Amino acid sequence: MFLLVKAFVLMLLLVFGLVNGNDSEHDRILEKLTNGHETSALRPNDGGPPVKVNFSMYIDSFDSVSVESMDYTLSVLLSMQWQDPRLFHNSTSPLILNSDYYVGGVWRPAVYFDHEKKGDFHKIITNNVAVSILTGGIIQYRLRITLTLGCYMQFYNYPMDNHTCGMKILSFANSADQMILEWADTGAIVTSHSIEIPQFKLTDIKYWQTVGDYKDMMNRSMLFVQFNLEHMMAYHLLTTYIPSALLVIVSWVSFWLRPDATPARIGLGATTILTTATYLSTSRASLPSVSYVTAIDVWMSTCLVLIFCAMMESALVNQCFFDKKAAEAKGKKSTNKSKQPTKSTDIATLSSHIHADGSLVIENGGHVHANGGLHLENGALNMINLSNGRPTEVSRDKTMVADDFAVESSDARLTVPEKKASESKAYSTDRIARILFPVLFLLFNLAYWCFYSVFWLNTRHFLE
Repeated sequence: MFLLVKAFVLMLLLVFGLVNGNDSEHDRILEKLTNGHETSALRPNDGGPPVKVNFSMYIDSFDSVSVESMDYTLSVLLSMQWQDPRLFHNSTSPLILNSDYYVGGVWRPAVYFDHEKKGDFHKIITNNVAVSILTGGIIQYRLRITLTLGCYMQFYNYPMDNHTCGMKILSFANSADQMILEWADTGAIVTSHSIEIPQFKLTDIKYWQTVGDYKDMMNRSMLFVQFNLEHMMAYHLLTTYIPSALLVIVSWVSFWLRPDATPARIGLGATTILTTATYLSTSRASLPSVSYVTAIDVWMSTCLVLIFCAMMESALVNQCFFDKKAAEAKGKKSTNKSKQPTKSTDIATLSSHIHADGSLVIENGGHVHANGGLHLENGALNMINLSNGRPTEVSRDKTMVADDFAVESSDARLTVPEKKASESKAYSTDRIARILFPVLFLLFNLAYWCFYSVFWLNTRHFLE
């Protein structure tokens, strides 16, 4: 019994000794952080071998990928670890610093993100920054940040494109002789399982490290991360491809309308052309102003050309059909005009030109004999009826002969077989268009989707 009590007492003394020892070690480290600037101003091993900084990254969310501004935004939990012999301690428990007052006394690597457009530290509820000092002077520096980084994109294959967006972390103040950046051996890049990117799919992540020159900074240690993004097609299929294809099909309805249904044909063609032109402009609204042709430009432009050709076909059919109708209407009008009496001339005026033999001399060179004979000059026909050597009715029509010829000529052209042949030509054109336009659109679809889905991967490097 006595031995058990003695062992219990010795255990209590050991525990209290460890606690007091831990507290004393922590107090010593805190005092060093507050009283001296050496631990924050100078790097560990100053003047000696380079300090090695291990990086790891947990990607909490991939917020967005902007095609228009060519950048992407993500929130990460960045962790860095290195050893600082000046903060060495033997305490079994880590010293965790959350206060900016103490964190500012610890030396931290001067690194930056290349092509950064915007960066924010998370400050809710407090600054999401923590420094842990482990046994042996191992420093763990963790912080949560949101970054917006530039991503150079090419849109030849848009919206069936794949993009590679990179992240570069490099030393800003120290050369590779003073500081080496390395990825952690395990768990260097970890992503959240709930990551969802609008219109994109994160297919792969690669990372590596290197040492080299960058811009005007010589011999820098650099870390690289490569995000492979695949553009999802569902959005553009529902908002661009399917509606534009339906507009092309709707434009074919005019081929089943009667050739003389001009308002319906013109209205249908104009509506589909204007709607397709609107889709063409809106399809590029989310893209930067690139100077080359994209895949969606090829699709929309071809749809616009097919609809325009359908409208031109309607104009051709109407021209064939109504050309004979116009000639027929002109012939009827000329016939009616020839049958109408012309304006009568004053009898008294004509009486003054009657000769003694009863003949009448007309001012335009015509000569009417007393027996009712008629003589024409200058192509004019003057009809005068004489009764007892006196004119009783005079009518004048200078164009009657020409009109009679025109009527005969029109009637000669408008034979029944030719009228039927003209109408048959218009209907035949429509029947050909009903087959030709769908076949052309089908062939275009085969060529378009095969090229941009399969062959583009092998030809892309020539355009780049």
